[in-house]
Amino acid sequence: MYRLWALGNRRRVLPYLDQEQLVMRPPGRKGRGRESNLFAWDGDLLPAQQVTIKMPRAIEIANVEDEVAELLDLHAVQNSRVVDPLEFTVRWPVRGYELDSLGHVNNAVYLSWAEEVATAHAEAAGYGRDWSASRGGGWIIRKTEITYHQPAVYGDEVELTVRVELVRGARGVRRTTIHRVSDRELLAEVLTEWVWVRLSDGRPMAAPRELVALAAAVTASTLARRRAR
Repeated sequence: MYRLWALGNRRRVLPYLDQEQLVMRPPGRKGRGRESNLFAWDGDLLPAQQVTIKMPRAIEIANVEDEVAELLDLHAVQNSRVVDPLEFTVRWPVRGYELDSLGHVNNAVYLSWAEEVATAHAEAAGYGRDWSASRGGGWIIRKTEITYHQPAVYGDEVELTVRVELVRGARGVRRTTIHRVSDRELLAEVLTEWVWVRLSDGRPMAAPRELVALAAAVTASTLARRRAR
């Protein structure tokens, strides 16, 4: 189950929903072209058909505040600099409950790590839940692509670095790299595409201009690399 940051009025919080229940469906209603165009097709790094989003107003996440608070405390100890809104790094040890039957970190855990560090980054940089809610929107995951290179095992300390690669239209892209600290071995890379949605009805809307402007340089670089392929 993917965990998504709870947004909106908690009195209207709904039960757990997995990512499949939040997948986007092909548009079947007329009059939505303007919103669909917000996806900025030449910025789509994970090609897919045109979509709209159908989701509830809020999703409850158990203990997510505690987990993010712990990550922010950990980051404060590791790094006292002002947080870069486009890049964020944190380290933590592999935990026993994250292992599979072979003694490796379970594949799904890497996805959870990527989401945890992205959420912690947003909060640490000042663009987290409260900031998003004050602008009437929030990010949800649209697609994730992961490449596994080497397994992590119990006793490893891992370093996660998340970088914003694109914010354009309703879309945002983050890339997370996961290294083993001891030998700097690359363990996994996670490319995650997010969509900014309106809290009132869950439909895509243009990301806040402040975020678009903040990521303008990296967005241009990402699109240039894609067009050069």
